[in-house]
Amino acid sequence: MTGPGEGTRHVMHVGFFPEILDHVDVSRDLLSVLLHQRAADETAPGISLRLARLQPVDVPHRLNNNDYDDFYPEFQAGAEKIAEQLGAPQAVVGLYEHTVVPAARLRERFNLPGTSVDTALNCRDKVRMKHLVAQAGVAVPQWLDLAGATGERIRSWLNSRPGRWVIKPKSEGGAVGVQIVDNPTAGLAAISRIPAAELNRYEVEEFVEGEIFHLDAVVRDATISFHSLSRYLNSCHDSSVHRLPLASITVTDGELVAGAREVADRCVSALGIADAVIHLELFRSAGEWIFLEIACRHGGAAVVPHLQEIFGVDLLDESYRANVLDPSLVPPAREQTPLRPEHACSAWLLAPMKASGQFTVTAVHPPEDVPGIVSARLPEAGDVVTDEFRPFPHLGVFILAGADEETVRRDIHQVLATYRVDLQSVPATSVPLAEEIG
Repeated sequence: MTGPGEGTRHVMHVGFFPEILDHVDVSRDLLSVLLHQRAADETAPGISLRLARLQPVDVPHRLNNNDYDDFYPEFQAGAEKIAEQLGAPQAVVGLYEHTVVPAARLRERFNLPGTSVDTALNCRDKVRMKHLVAQAGVAVPQWLDLAGATGERIRSWLNSRPGRWVIKPKSEGGAVGVQIVDNPTAGLAAISRIPAAELNRYEVEEFVEGEIFHLDAVVRDATISFHSLSRYLNSCHDSSVHRLPLASITVTDGELVAGAREVADRCVSALGIADAVIHLELFRSAGEWIFLEIACRHGGAAVVPHLQEIFGVDLLDESYRANVLDPSLVPPAREQTPLRPEHACSAWLLAPMKASGQFTVTAVHPPEDVPGIVSARLPEAGDVVTDEFRPFPHLGVFILAGADEETVRRDIHQVLATYRVDLQSVPATSVPLAEEIG
């Protein structure tokens, strides 16, 4: 057995993206990685050389956030193989939605501190989380857990509550598997199409009319330090299913921010979150905050680059620090204060990929007359792009900022009206990105 040397620690990662290497001191942290076989095979040699051990695990390569936990016995077997070579880990890291629970299970297996299995499940099971935060006085949508529900029970429940309904997996993310139905008949038809063996993984939830917000926060010692509140322009479902632009703009109304922070405090306490980065989603309906869901990891889409660019808070780094219980770099009680006063309001935008399949980029036409662009990550001619395994297929990421919300919204619309990407397929196609956005 070749374990870590003096002054180093063995940190085991469940799942892995190379970006995390920018946040790790490899002279201190000996990294081992458990990764599904296809991703392990595609890991660049230069990345593999920076890892002490890359252990492939036989898990399907698909967009399914449950697979890593469904195949947990294989992950535990892989972890024990690694431990035979490197010694038991001193920390286990799970930074992504599909890795939070199996990482917690491995902490339990190796008797390590950090996010527990109970807390991880509280932040993955949408029925469980609603039940717990409701007990803490947070408003939640009405819901029906389909696990064990008879056809008559489902029919009776839908018929007794007029309106639209959301049928969704209890432990997915990014609007994967979500269906919105307009009446009980459509709801029953949609539920009937779910395989019987999978029905216990679904719920039906009241469709809440209103705006959707997300609050991203650093939690240490069960207390929120940094937090940022943003309002979605279009929803994750709109982007995932209908390929509409996905954007989010910071909230500058102090009263709204304070109200959302109070809800977040209650959720953190109710769910047992001690050291983590969280992504909380809330409805705002008829002047009331209503819980949507929470994740015990940093937000996806462009949340991380946006908050780093505008506020100087690196949520990926904070996630890693929370997982290994290193001190946070965020000062306690940090307010939502931009680094630059002229960036009083800011946003991120994913320019949608409308086409399905695999394409070669033949030309990129940058947006015109958009002074508020702070940074942009665009494809280049010759790049190969695909919508495969991407919950929000897009062809560009923009971070924008300005003096107020009206200015930032105007710049978002200008990006969508003028930015174009030409894609080569059969036949060649030019994809306009202009689309209505709220």
